[in-house]
Parts: sequence; C-alpha cells; structure tokens
Amino acid sequence: MRAQPRVTGIGNCALDLLAGLDRYPGPDERVTARRILEQGGGEAATAMVTLARLGISTAFIGKIGDDWAGAAIRQGLEAEGVDASGLVVEPGRRSLFSFIAVENATGRRTIFSGRTTTRLKPSELARDFPGSSEVVHLDQRETRAGPRAAARARRAGARVTLDVDRFEPATLKLVRATQVVLASGDFGRQAGPDPLAAAARVRELGPETVVFTYGDRGALVSGREGAFFQPAFRVRPVDTTGAGDVFRGAFIYGLLQEWPLERTARFASAAAALKCTRPGGRTGIPGLERVILFLEERRNQARPRPLRPGDPG
Repeated sequence: MRAQPRVTGIGNCALDLLAGLDRYPGPDERVTARRILEQGGGEAATAMVTLARLGISTAFIGKIGDDWAGAAIRQGLEAEGVDASGLVVEPGRRSLFSFIAVENATGRRTIFSGRTTTRLKPSELARDFPGSSEVVHLDQRETRAGPRAAARARRAGARVTLDVDRFEPATLKLVRATQVVLASGDFGRQAGPDPLAAAARVRELGPETVVFTYGDRGALVSGREGAFFQPAFRVRPVDTTGAGDVFRGAFIYGLLQEWPLERTARFASAAAALKCTRPGGRTGIPGLERVILFLEERRNQARPRPLRPGDPG
C-alpha cells in the first residue's frame, strides 16, 4: 500500500530532452551532441522527486495533455514513488515539453519549451486535498488554483512553501498565502536593490521565511532566526538543470525535520551541488546517505555566514 504523502507539490511538470554540447551553436551551425537524455522535469515535480529520494512520501498535482509526453511525465513520477494520481489530463492538449542544450564544459544550459495545457482550476483539486500532507509546495505556474490550495492547506494545518521568480501581481497573491518563499535571485532583485531589505519587504507580505537563490554563488536566507548567507559548495558542474528545484525539495526536507534554518540551508545547498555533478535534471538527485556523506566530507566548507559586501544582490 502506498504511503500517504507528507508533501504535495502543485505546479509545473514537464518532459525534458537534454543534449550535451561542447559549445552552443551559432546561426546556421550544426554541432554534435555527445549525450542525449530524456527525463521528467518541472519545478514542483522535480522538488517532489527530490523529497522521494530523500525518503519522504510525496504526491504531485498538475496538468498534462493526452499525448506521449504526458504519459512519459506520469511514468517518470510513478517510477520515483511520487503519487501521480492527482494529474489532470486535458484531451487534445500538448504537455509541457522542453529541449535543453547543456554546455559540457560549464554545465550551463539554454531551455526551449512549449505547452498548450491550461492552468489548474480550483475545482480540479480533489475534495480531500491536502489529505495527510504536512507541507504543500507551490510553484508560480498555478496562479488560479494556488491561492485556493494554500488556503485549504493552512486550514488543515499544513505549511505552505512557494517556488517563485517573478515579482508581479499574480505571483504576489501566492506570496501572501505562503509561509516559506523559496525565490530566485531575480525575484529578490525585482523586490529591491538591497537583498536584505528586499527579503524584509517580502516577509512583510506574510511569509515567515524568505530565501533568494543565486545559483553557484549561494543563497540568502531571512527568517525569525535572523538573516545569513549560505555559500554554494564548489563542485565540477556537469549540468545545472534542476539544481534550484532540488535545493527547494531538500530545503523542505529540513523543514520537516524541524532543523534550524542554517542547517536546512546547508543541507539544501549540498543536495543541489551533488545534482550538478551528473547530467540531467533528475539523474543526479542524491539520496539521503549521499548528502550526509558529502556534508561529513566537507564539514568545514560552505558554512553559513553573515551577508558581506559583494554577495549577490
């Protein structure tokens, strides 16, 4: 019998086709891909896969089309142990499909994507949502159903987290309904030029914890325990696709353990770094033992610290 989910994700799910290139081509050029991978993607969906690999029971709610990509998205989630029964299938629609060109030398990627599915409607949430979930994780895709889902989750006593990278009216409605905002550095810069002041501004909207992530530079964390900077672990990047999604999933793991924010952020940073050492958005997502061993090996590295001049902002 499938375990009841402790975390439910709502938002983007995709099928990714990733090509590893020695260099990104110019106009009218042809280059040979050294590797091609096909696997699931999407912000909230990949965060749920991350939690599943860390040993947490998860479920995912989102929209797919009745196409081959939708079938592959469902299969990819179920293969990871994520409950995909909440997927809504739209007849005649195309699922989110992304082509991702990855530079072999740097791990940087360029993403091309397209979809025709509509946004999730509040009426498409199951009657028993959020069920047993202790955390409901949203991304900015579902601006229609997201606020309703957040309200229902909080009434049920679940914590609400949000992955967001645009500071605009539709997403700010989600921010106001959220307790933990896990935002991109772009979102932080849109909120204000000074990162600490920007985090404080976002917290004034309602969230108790705000995180701005800056890729391989690290993350700023602001919460009730204070504010600090979490440097990124240094690894040789093979592919950075999905690193932010993995950070968010691992951060939620720390929340479930009721760890202090500094321990939670360092754990999340380690999981994201490990992901980058293998190609694909999900291939390199580590299990719990691998993250713990990595942290033991690097116990003196990437320690949380006060924000310094020159840190991302």
